[in-house]
Amino acid sequence: PQWPSGIVAGIIAGTLTNPMDVVKTRIQVVRSSPNVFQYGGTLDCLLTMVRTEGLASLFDGAFARCLLLSPRLTMAIAMKEALQRNFFSSTSCKVSQL
Repeated sequence: PQWPSGIVAGIIAGTLTNPMDVVKTRIQVVRSSPNVFQYGGTLDCLLTMVRTEGLASLFDGAFARCLLLSPRLTMAIAMKEALQRNFFSSTSCKVSQL
């Protein structure tokens, strides 16, 4: 079965994309409530967070993000495998054969 790939992909994707998601969220907060955070832009936000809160601050919420992404990617991989197995088997016409 391919479902473990979805779990691993969710953990990797959640971990790698979390820092930019945290920065994006902080920038959105600055735009709606300027008195909460004082950042001059995306790079300033990133550098200020690392300087004042440490590198770990970029991974706040990473566990929850991984829990969100893992089932979604598991279902996507399972669906892809099912579609490929049922509709695009080796007996069907392939694009390269046309």
